[in-house]
Amino acid sequence: MGCALPDLVLAQEISNSVKLELSVDIIHYLIMNDLLSAQDFRCLDCESKYSIQKLCMQKCARRM
Repeated sequence: MGCALPDLVLAQEISNSVKLELSVDIIHYLIMNDLLSAQDFRCLDCESKYSIQKLCMQKCARRM
């Protein structure tokens, strides 16, 4: 599945958000190392939200 991209994309034409999928392991690494915060993104489904909540709770527990 490819995407046809124009030869030149102007800065005004670039969206302020992207949709992508990352493994829980990568998100875990980013959150635990303060490279990503739950405030930086929004979950698109309940299962993802639950997984992120668990990761955030683990991070909070690690600080104690």
